[in-house]
Amino acid sequence: MRCCSRSSPSRARARSSTAEASRGLARRAIVPIWRGNTPTRRAGLLTIIQILQVLLDLAWWIIIIQAVLSWLFAFNVINTGNEFVRSIWQGLQVVTEPIYRPIRRILPDFGALDVSPIVVLVLIAIIDIVLNRLAANIATGGAVPL
Repeated sequence: MRCCSRSSPSRARARSSTAEASRGLARRAIVPIWRGNTPTRRAGLLTIIQILQVLLDLAWWIIIIQAVLSWLFAFNVINTGNEFVRSIWQGLQVVTEPIYRPIRRILPDFGALDVSPIVVLVLIAIIDIVLNRLAANIATGGAVPL
């Protein structure tokens, strides 16, 4: 016969799980951020993420090339009178200026130093990290936490 002071095993488990949850020891549930778990849909999303990553890499290299060219212009290594070099520079300016403009409005003026390319490179790196985590989450069906 059972003693009155003992509780059933299911009650003991319920008490221990609530105690663990209150201490933050409960397991995190694996919850996919996207519920379309068909292989075709996952492959499509992964392809879109890879295309975005290629575009981010392209933007990264355009900004790096523009920074190197600006340094070469500043130290008179490359002459701006050359038509080919000037057309490359103007093309890079057309591509990057819409990206830099909102950042330049927010940042304070540092005189001759333009830090907006650095800010854009950091933002690209952050977006790339988020896309990598998102791709891992989609590829594993939600096993990788964001």
